[in-house]
Amino acid sequence: MGDGMKIAKLGCASGMVLAASTGQALAAETPASAVFDPTTIVAKGRISTYRHGTYPSEGDLTHAGIDIAAPCASSTVLAWQGGTVADVVSSVDDPNFDSLGYMVLIDHGTIKQAGKRTYSLYLHLNEPPRDANGNPLLKDGKVERGKKIGVVGATGAAQGCHLHFELRHFAGRFNPVWKNI
Repeated sequence: MGDGMKIAKLGCASGMVLAASTGQALAAETPASAVFDPTTIVAKGRISTYRHGTYPSEGDLTHAGIDIAAPCASSTVLAWQGGTVADVVSSVDDPNFDSLGYMVLIDHGTIKQAGKRTYSLYLHLNEPPRDANGNPLLKDGKVERGKKIGVVGATGAAQGCHLHFELRHFAGRFNPVWKNI
């Protein structure tokens, strides 16, 4: 990773910090520059300035993932790890989640390094999640690491073309303790 790519570490819902490219648990002092290459999720992606954290300027709302900026409608989104589709949401069909846009949640089972069931979440897709053959991703369907699951978009409450990506240890669309943004 010494080629100058922009990379970062990801916080998980449990507070554990994982390397997004491998799922390995990291020491808190691990520099962000050592652990995550956004091009493993979006080939043309770069981590935007809106990262994981709490934003006092927005009423202490929690942004529980990272935003990977990339061109809309042409940037392929790849699965972080293999797993099973746990949920697919279209905010067009489900107005309770209008801020999410098109979304897919993937269950990766228990990740050895985390010691917990781990999910990856992909928000604001350009259209309903689809594989490389154009087939819709369906709940309980299988996905493979590095295979297409969608295309970057600006759906829901997105303010520009990007993929919101997060790792979490719960399957619900929101953690009830957080005020999510």
